[in-house]
Amino acid sequence: MASKRIFTGTFIDGLILDNIYDELQKEFKNATKGKWVEIENLHFTYHFIGDTEESVVEKIRDSLKNYHTNFESNLIIKGLGAFPDLRNPRVLFINVLNPDGKVFEIQKETTKILQKFGFKPEKREYHPHITLQRVKFADRTNFRKAIEKYRETLFGEMKSFKFNLIESILTPNGAIYKIIE
Repeated sequence: MASKRIFTGTFIDGLILDNIYDELQKEFKNATKGKWVEIENLHFTYHFIGDTEESVVEKIRDSLKNYHTNFESNLIIKGLGAFPDLRNPRVLFINVLNPDGKVFEIQKETTKILQKFGFKPEKREYHPHITLQRVKFADRTNFRKAIEKYRETLFGEMKSFKFNLIESILTPNGAIYKIIE
């Protein structure tokens, strides 16, 4: 039976980072090696679900239908960070701040729904972030300097956002994301 690689997430308006994305890539050129996420694919994830039977994907979609709406809640795109830490970065990201906590509420409630399908909740505390680069190598000194320069930078805001169930199609050139309606 066919399956799809899926996750729940919110895409970021690419115009927010349009003026600075090239600058960030140049700034980190001597600090990191790795694949940058295409600007049209920038998103944050609520829950990575993984390979899922198509019949289950349909049931998940139906169970999450109340969340497929536009949320009037401010997202602040601010400051760079790295996972797992600055000494050994594997992911370069931008923080997503949500003053009214709607993102955290959605993540918590949709995780409960997904548990009914046998998906385990994440053990780590939820930290909404936009992955910019999957880091293969980092020069610690240059990386630290570059990240410090943008640690408190306000990149932009979104006054509303949409929750999506998304299929991730892996290709040799990177992932293609498709919203599951």
